Amino acid sequence: MIELIPGPMDVVWGSVAAAVVYSAGVAVAVGGHARGLRTGDTRKLFHLMVFCGAGVLRTFAPISAVVAYGAWGVLLILYAIRRGTGYPLFESVARPEDGDQRGLNIFLSLISTGAGGVLAHLLAGQAAVVSYLVGGCGDALGEPIGIRWGKHPLPLRSKLLGRRTVEGSLGVLAGSFVAAMGGLMLLGVGPVSAGMRAAVIAPVVTMVEAISPRGTDNFTIQVTTALVMLAHW
Repeated sequence: MIELIPGPMDVVWGSVAAAVVYSAGVAVAVGGHARGLRTGDTRKLFHLMVFCGAGVLRTFAPISAVVAYGAWGVLLILYAIRRGTGYPLFESVARPEDGDQRGLNIFLSLISTGAGGVLAHLLAGQAAVVSYLVGGCGDALGEPIGIRWGKHPLPLRSKLLGRRTVEGSLGVLAGSFVAAMGGLMLLGVGPVSAGMRAAVIAPVVTMVEAISPRGTDNFTIQVTTALVMLAHW
């Protein structure tokens, strides 16, 4: 666990990455929301940029730099929750349908993201790069696609799961495959081998995402990806 503690240079690299990624993420999410994009879209754009930023940073820097990067994200989101209704970033990432629980649900997603990221590292080491990218791309595609084009609900009857559709799950599958293949290639795996491994990771992640209670998929996707990597490679 000692490797999770950032040193001075880790703080520098994590802070630089945070400044670039979070500034861009806030600009895209808040700007998109102001122009009429649905919250389901703007929150996933922010989500995508944050996760992909973590994945790219972990490719070139130690996990302690990613911890520093994540710490800035925690502060940013906690500040948005503190400001609450009417604050542009809060409105860009909080689901309107969550009502009075909007802030709580953002906080729970924040906890699941951090816990999933740390556990993925403990399980898979630097290969957690793939977990971060899959967590960003797979999950980011599922909700917007499901909202827009989801016509065929999955036969899941628990209210904790929300509404999941075949179309949304296909989005998760496609996003997870592309992200897993890209992450593996960043780690030096050849295209053919990366594609074959991604073809194993993506369906497993898609099934786990479909049965994950809402707010926990940031955890389950990252950990599942790491476990598949651990089991097969």
